[in-house]
Amino acid sequence: MFHIVFNADENYIKYCAVLMTSIVKNTDTSKKFKDFFDEETLNSAMGGGHCTDKENSNITYKLLNYENLSEEEKTEGYIFHILTDFISNSTRKKLNELQDELSKIYPCKIYIYFMNNEKFKDCARVHAAKHTSATYYKMAISSTLSNDIKTCLYLDIDMLVIADLREFFHIDLKDNAIASVLDYKGSNHNVLTAKNQNLADMPLNTNESYFNTGMMLLNLAFWRTNQLEKKCFYLCKNYIPRWAEQCIINKAAQDKNIKLPLKFNFFDSNFLELETLDDNKYNNRILYTKSEYENSMKSIKVVHFISYKPWNTIFDSQWDLNLMQEIISLEQSWWNTALTTPIFKDELLGLKFTLKDKEFQNYANRITQLFIQKQGEIKELQIQISNLNQTITKLENENKTLQNEIINLKQTKGAALRAQNQLAYKLGTTLMSYSKSKFFYLNPKFYLTLLSIKSKHKKSKKAYENLIFSNPSFKLPLLETYADYDEALKVQNFFSYRLGLEFIKASKTWYKGGLVKFYFKAKKLKKEFKKEKV
Repeated sequence: MFHIVFNADENYIKYCAVLMTSIVKNTDTSKKFKDFFDEETLNSAMGGGHCTDKENSNITYKLLNYENLSEEEKTEGYIFHILTDFISNSTRKKLNELQDELSKIYPCKIYIYFMNNEKFKDCARVHAAKHTSATYYKMAISSTLSNDIKTCLYLDIDMLVIADLREFFHIDLKDNAIASVLDYKGSNHNVLTAKNQNLADMPLNTNESYFNTGMMLLNLAFWRTNQLEKKCFYLCKNYIPRWAEQCIINKAAQDKNIKLPLKFNFFDSNFLELETLDDNKYNNRILYTKSEYENSMKSIKVVHFISYKPWNTIFDSQWDLNLMQEIISLEQSWWNTALTTPIFKDELLGLKFTLKDKEFQNYANRITQLFIQKQGEIKELQIQISNLNQTITKLENENKTLQNEIINLKQTKGAALRAQNQLAYKLGTTLMSYSKSKFFYLNPKFYLTLLSIKSKHKKSKKAYENLIFSNPSFKLPLLETYADYDEALKVQNFFSYRLGLEFIKASKTWYKGGLVKFYFKAKKLKKEFKKEKV
């Protein structure tokens, strides 16, 4: 059996369910665990022979001998162990139902362990542990799980498995405590700060060996024999780490970690940290060579959302929009799994609808934040808003001239003029005018102009309705009765008029992605008009 451990409280169980589903659904049921020890399978799955990952030639680790495994270790099936401080009865029932559904694909069991937070009272409330002790639970896995379990895989909840996870379990840990992926290079995790002035600060692993604890293949037998759990709690009692349990475990298991390729714990932010060891720069962050980075990116096994959580709207991030496409793709993979997660998919679907409703507003807020960063533009924006308010106050005076405009429109030849006075034409010509400028959508004047046009048109329409209500004789005749009706039809077939109509439709369904669809509709419409001209 393959033992996999998670930390999750009541609120995070649904995300844990997504992770478990990704594990089961990416298990190749046409293969047995024994197949992963075949030479052909090894070369395909691991990228190398028995000792070296050929895709990452500087990374070496040995593989187990299948014949030396116990019957329990050879048995197919996942056992998911969830460490928590509370899970409601209704959620436990859901987990039982999830276990039954996932077992139809591949055998699995879900066990729950209730942790005593009193045990972690001396652990510093830093980073991920500011509001909860849960992140420290992984230090106690060796004593929480049964002593007959020799090896387990720990995974953080903010992960997605996209390959057969059984590959992990034929790595030979030998006399090492952990197999994991290196974390980013940084100077802020080099020391544990002593709580007591009688103790000296304790140095940590060097940057080249500091590993990320979001994914760990744990040698539980080694942990128990060498009392690593006891060492962890001693360090927690006497020292303050920078990154909570990660720094603690790095110190307790120092020099007892096997370095694995990036693909086994591929950070979403790797797409933004493009400087590798080959760049020979002081501030390079990825502690793998460029070839190791590129090869891992081609065969990612586990995605780790360390910076961006899929269950949060993507516009919460401050990342460069030009670098987001890869991250968006990973987010979509997570949601594809979430919406097919048994038992929890309806709850997750509701969450996605909520996020979609907020997406447009968050995007608008992001643009506003970009404006605020430029102090000179803030003043200009305030002036424009003030001018808009003044313009709105003038509308009442402009409405007084509406009667004269209506009288003029009732002239024999007024159909074309009336068509040009329609909202679609006004909006379309404005959109065409601004689109000539690069990044016009970042210009606040663009949005203010659209708002002003819609506001004026609405007030004019209301004034006209009030006018004909009080005096029906002012009602304009049908366009068909005008002598220049054909000219009006031409106006309504203008590119600007049709573009305005599409924008009005899109605005009504913005919360369903209407404005995004409008962008592609506008491009299609432009192509059609070019063909007509030819």
